[in-house]
Amino acid sequence: MPKGVQLSHMNCILSSLPSNFSYESLQTVFVFGEWYHNYDTFMTYKFLTKGKKIVYVDNPTPAAMLKTIELMKVNIGFLVPSFVHYISKNDEVKNHNLDSLKIIYSRASPLHIKTMEKVKERLPKVNYIIQGYGMTEAGELSSECWGDKGTKLGSVGKATPGIILKVVDPETRQVLGANRRGEICLKGPVFMKGYIGVDPSIYLDEEGFFKTGDLGYYDEDKYFYIVDRLKEIISYQGDQVPPTQLETILLLHPAVKEAGVVGKPNPEYDELPTAFIVKRPGFNVTEQELIDFVVSEVPPYMELKGGIRFINELPRNPRGKILRRTLRDMLLKEQ
Repeated sequence: MPKGVQLSHMNCILSSLPSNFSYESLQTVFVFGEWYHNYDTFMTYKFLTKGKKIVYVDNPTPAAMLKTIELMKVNIGFLVPSFVHYISKNDEVKNHNLDSLKIIYSRASPLHIKTMEKVKERLPKVNYIIQGYGMTEAGELSSECWGDKGTKLGSVGKATPGIILKVVDPETRQVLGANRRGEICLKGPVFMKGYIGVDPSIYLDEEGFFKTGDLGYYDEDKYFYIVDRLKEIISYQGDQVPPTQLETILLLHPAVKEAGVVGKPNPEYDELPTAFIVKRPGFNVTEQELIDFVVSEVPPYMELKGGIRFINELPRNPRGKILRRTLRDMLLKEQ
């Protein structure tokens, strides 16, 4: 069961403060409208405060969203990565006039830089593709909107005002400098009162920072980059393999509709990176083709040593995130 997050009135007010999407050219916003989740709820409040028109769909299929963006002349689209991938490779996009769309705001999991570049090629009127980083416990942790260097492809931007972020070594808990991967930790007035029935010492460090469980880093300009969840990292002979990074590479292949990567237990190598693939209708691809495709993009320890499994559908939660535990169970049943 998920942990109960206690948000105070002040937490909610701070999460609802208007962002700087205040330009006159940005009048219509598309939000998924899943109001059981704080992201969509607080984004709705932000844009109501700015007097913007907010558009929702009750059936968020790619076809419905394309039609809605065209019909309602949406300027800002708060989208999930799967739809951004759809835009990057599906020719149905060419049948719609999406010139009104100026900003794409993606959330839930990282996008590959090549995917973002492909979208900008297909939709030249899009000025920015922004990746968001946030969580129920603390709202929006970072934003490209606050970056003094503008947007950086692949980054989630700088810390949102009022949020303090640090990166620490997961083992030693030492604070790390620029371009060094570690666990992202946070504190600030937007942070929750706490989890119901959970002792704060379990999720806070000795300085009162919340341990997010996210692996990431920041660059010389203090722009942050998310790598993966620490608990999802695959260990191959002591090397860390982020499954999300492999998934974003696999999704670059024209025949791949969905990709999920997990570690297959192995007594000699700890875990073997293994991919589950859903093919795009009308496309065909072999296991070896995809293995070779990944080889050209990654170091040897990140290659798909566990092979490929072709399936009809990836297991996902209501937010669209891959249920990797289910994929691991599928691998265990093979043994």
